[in-house]
Amino acid sequence: MQKTPLVMCLTNTVAANFTANVVLAVGGRPAMIEEPSEAAELGAKADAVLVNLGTVNPRQAEVMRAAVQAANAAKTPWTLDPVAVHLLGFRRELARELLALRPALVRGNHAEIDFLVAQDRILPGTAVLATGAVDRVWRV
Repeated sequence: MQKTPLVMCLTNTVAANFTANVVLAVGGRPAMIEEPSEAAELGAKADAVLVNLGTVNPRQAEVMRAAVQAANAAKTPWTLDPVAVHLLGFRRELARELLALRPALVRGNHAEIDFLVAQDRILPGTAVLATGAVDRVWRV
């Protein structure tokens, strides 16, 4: 019997419904949470974790930190989507903190990824996906 992966999606309010539908369409089980006290528990149980900084606030940042730390402890892969990291200080600092926790994949648009690469924020061995008119995929 094939396992249906549980994907913890810490995404922005704009993309939450779309993200859940994509995870369902590819055979996964999406789990969206906003409660900090649940983050570590679900982060440890999930098969993958998505962290999207699109509409991040301090409470959601707390959820993200706890989920990522639990995912790392469980050796669960997680993805960082550093939305607007090149434009805004709060998410730039949060992205710096999360990147140090070694995501399996960093996925963003070209401006976001180019900014992080120029700042030497993406650690060696990390897979990178820059999306746009032409997508780029590589390992730092």
